Amino acid sequence: MKKALLVATVSMVALGTAFGSTAASAGNWTGFYVGVNAGVPQSTTGWDNIVVPSDPGAGVPGKVFSISGTGFAGGAQVGYNMQDGIWVYGLEAGFDATDEGSSTGCLGGFGDYHATCSTRTSWKGEIAARVGGTVGPALLYVKGGGAFGDMHTKALGVESDLTVAGSYLPSTSTPFGYLFGFGAEVAFTDCVSAALEYDYTSLSTHATMLPAPGANLGIVEPFDVHVTQNTGTVMARLNFKIGG
Repeated sequence: MKKALLVATVSMVALGTAFGSTAASAGNWTGFYVGVNAGVPQSTTGWDNIVVPSDPGAGVPGKVFSISGTGFAGGAQVGYNMQDGIWVYGLEAGFDATDEGSSTGCLGGFGDYHATCSTRTSWKGEIAARVGGTVGPALLYVKGGGAFGDMHTKALGVESDLTVAGSYLPSTSTPFGYLFGFGAEVAFTDCVSAALEYDYTSLSTHATMLPAPGANLGIVEPFDVHVTQNTGTVMARLNFKIGG
């Protein structure tokens, strides 16, 4: 994924140079901008350290499982750039609808239990600082800051010795985490630019899983678990400068 991003970035910079964009004039990147984006996230979700408050010896210490999955993300961003010579500094906020996460068979190490566990994220937001340098009509930059999103953690279809025992209620939280990324943005006119970007985000939460109504409480006991979701996203962006 990163190799493909590098090839596409070099190609886009070359394309912008070939078009002879005049957008690289001094102070050109200074101003507010808004834009849209779309990308492909690949996430790795891990469950760790199951604790059963009613029976401390029944938990699963350490890693429970880790599984990867792909999805789709799309949304919008708004920001401000300030240029000083070849250097460009900025602050950006973004919001994306996304479909990140995966499900897997789980709890096999928890006695004779079996279930289907999943963690999914349906939206993400970010606030990040950017810094970069201009190369002709292109801006090569890095970014870093905070990320947040919703995480829905589920454990369904719990069985023990082939006895269907019920499920757990979904655990929903909005954890905060971090992000860093890099990219290349090419100005095609004074007001329109396009970028390719790679972002890495990490979110984690403490999920409390409670039995759903009708569950066999002798088998489906409340437990706590630490959930982490790390995501790498290759994203295409289109920006429109609205001030400078």
